[in-house]
Parts: sequence; structure tokens; C-alpha cells
Amino acid sequence: MNDFLYDNILGSDFELMPCRFDSSGGIETVDMGSQMSNSFVKIVGSDEQIIINKDYSSTLSISFQVCKRNCREGFKEITPDEYSKINRWLNRKESHPLKFMQEGYENLYFLGTFNIQALKLNDKIYGLNLTFFSNYPYGFLDEITAHYTGNHFTLYDYSDEEGELFPFVVIQCLEDGDLQITNDMDNELFLLKNCKQHEILHIDNKNHLITSSNELHNQNLYNDYNFNYIKICNRYNNRANNYSSSLNIDISFQYSPIRKVGV
Repeated sequence: MNDFLYDNILGSDFELMPCRFDSSGGIETVDMGSQMSNSFVKIVGSDEQIIINKDYSSTLSISFQVCKRNCREGFKEITPDEYSKINRWLNRKESHPLKFMQEGYENLYFLGTFNIQALKLNDKIYGLNLTFFSNYPYGFLDEITAHYTGNHFTLYDYSDEEGELFPFVVIQCLEDGDLQITNDMDNELFLLKNCKQHEILHIDNKNHLITSSNELHNQNLYNDYNFNYIKICNRYNNRANNYSSSLNIDISFQYSPIRKVGV
């Protein structure tokens, strides 16, 4: 790892570089965050136990050390003022994306927060111990935008995790009518009545929000809507989401595929 990016700010902007302060080596066991917690029920009269609940028991955490160094002066002390600015940047309550400038990780990010510990020598700070706590047990690929036109289209989800993603969707209706969209992966129906040609819909499926560029329709939107949001599905043997629309539309999906990786 040569550098890291948190909330679009590089560690090297503070002259920080990843390093290691201890002398330990060899193979180490790393918790990659994808640890499952299972609940079992034993079948009466049998040795078999059935899993009745599966979930991740922990989110991903990443620890690494940094020091202050530049090409001219080598290793340098981190002053209290510099430490204050670094702490303000990294140690926040809100979660932000973290990226590592490392081969194979260029298009990956993790979402979460940092804890910081100062590493001191003779009462001076020469390094920092950083622990990143992700909101999730995995990382994500950079956001993908997939665009389609017509009334039949197929989107492939390349996530490492089975299940459902809730994309941000923008739809422009190319004709008047009731808009119905189905996905053969879940056989559920998205329905919005009384759409007009050239009307543009913004649908935040994750946060269950929908708005229209048609102000008159926007005022009555939730009376025309069936509150069934558009999803991207992923099954172990099937990644193809075949969508059908009752109207000709321009549609764009914005989403981040899941990557089960650690650092």
C-alpha cells in the first residue's frame, strides 16, 4: 500500500505514508469481516441440525500504521497542530469511503469510520495507529451506471454476495401511460400510474424516495404509486436480471457491486 484515500482526501496530503513500527513478521491470521453467526435447531431423533438464521456476526475492520515522511527530510515528528488536523479528518461520526492505493484495489472502496492512536517516542508523535471500522462486512466496487432504452433489458449483477441491491434509478418515459416494471428474478411489480411522455423519475430505492420532473404529477405521486421499489437481484446460479416495462423508457441504474475482500 502506497497511500490511502478517505473522503476524497489522500494521506499523502498530510505527508503520511503507511509503515510498520514493530518488528514482528511471518504469517498472521486476518479477520476479513465475513464471519457468519448461525442459529441451529436440532431435529428430534436425528443428529442433524437445521440452520434457522444466518447473518454476519461482525463488520469488516482494518488496522494499519502511518508515519510522516517526505523525500527531502525523511521521517518527521507529527506536531500537535498536525495531529489535530489529521484527527479532524479521520475521526468523525459520519461514515465516508476509504480507498487504498494498492494494486488490485484501485476500483474498490470501504465505507466506515476511523479510530486513531498516537505512537509516541520521548513524548513526541512519530506515527499513528489507524483502525477503520466498516459499516459492512465487505467492500464495494466503484459505482456503476448501466443505461438502457426500450421495454426489455437485462442487467447482470457481479456482486460476490447473493441477495438484493437497491439502486438509484433515473427513468425518462418515452410515452404516456401507466408504468409497470417487472424483474423475472423476483416477479414483483413496480407500478406508477399516469406517467407522461418526457417525464423524468428519480427513484432512490434504498431510502424509498421517488420524485418526478412533472410538477403536477409530483404533487400526486404517492397516490399513483404501489410502493414496490426496483431491485437488482443475485442468486448463486443466476446473475441476470431480465426487466420488462409496459412503456418505452430510458432508464439508468446506479449501484455498487459487493466485493468480499479485506486488506
